[in-house]
Amino acid sequence: MAEHPALPIWTDAYLADTHPLLSLEEHGCYFLLLQFAWRSPECRLPDDDKLFARMLGVSLKRWRSTLRPSMERFWTIENGFWKQKRLSKEKIYVTELTGKRANAGSKGGKAKAQKNKDTDLAKPDICQDDASDLPEANAVANAKQILAPTPTPTPTPTTTPVGGADAPPADLDTLLYQRGKQVLGKSAGGQITKLKQAHGTGKALELIEQAGRKENPAEYVAGILRNGAGETDYSQYTRHGPPEGMEEERAKIMGTWDPPKTGDPGGEMPGFLDRRKPKEPSDA
Repeated sequence: MAEHPALPIWTDAYLADTHPLLSLEEHGCYFLLLQFAWRSPECRLPDDDKLFARMLGVSLKRWRSTLRPSMERFWTIENGFWKQKRLSKEKIYVTELTGKRANAGSKGGKAKAQKNKDTDLAKPDICQDDASDLPEANAVANAKQILAPTPTPTPTPTTTPVGGADAPPADLDTLLYQRGKQVLGKSAGGQITKLKQAHGTGKALELIEQAGRKENPAEYVAGILRNGAGETDYSQYTRHGPPEGMEEERAKIMGTWDPPKTGDPGGEMPGFLDRRKPKEPSDA
C-alpha cells in the first residue's frame, strides 16, 4: 500500500488547467499518470516510453505519437524524471500534516493514559449501589458493620475474648435475629422466623436491610410474607380501611383496618368490597 493512499484533487484547478484542452482519452491518461506519480516515493516518474505505454495500456507508437505530446505540457521533465509541480506540493503538504497528526495523537494518548491511571488510583475499591439491589453477601456485610462496635480513636489493649458481648455475631442466624429486632422491634422474633423459613437466612437478612429503609419496616415485612419478596410496598396502608381494590380480609391480616363506625363519614364499604355475610330474613 502507498504511504498516502488518498490523492487530494482540487477539481476547480484541474478543470481550469485541462478543459477543454484534453480529449476523453487524454483525461484518462493524465489522471492515471498523476496516480502513478503520487504512489511513488519521490512523487515522480522515470522518463521511459516503454514504461509509460505499459502503465497506460497503449501501444508504444500511440504513446509516442499522440499521448506523450499532449502530456508533456502538464509535466516538467528534468534529470530523467517527470514531475508535476502542483502534485509535488500536495505530497509535501499531506506528509507534513500526517506527521503533525501522528505526533499530536501520540501526545494525547499518553496524556489520556496518565489521566486514566490517576482516576483509577483515586477510585474506591467498592462502589455500593442502592440497598434494594445489594446481593445477600453485601447485606450480611452491611448488617455486621452496623452491629459492630464503633472503634475508638485511640485503641487500647483489651482482654475481651473473641466473640464477646461487643463482637458482632459470627453465626448468620444470630446475625439475622439481632439485625431483625433492631429494625422491626424486640418482639419481632416470630415475624423474622417466618421470613427465614420462607426465603432462607441470607435472603431474609437482605429483606430486613431493605425494610430498614422503609417508612414502616414491620408492615413492609408483613407484606412480603403475604405476597412474596419485594412485590408490594405496604407502607401505603392507612388506619381507616383497606386501599381501593383490596379485600377486607387482607387488611385484617395486615392489622391495618378498623371496622367502620356508626356515623363515620365514608365508613360504608363499597358493595363490591363488602364480603360480610348478609343477614338472614327473620321469620317475624
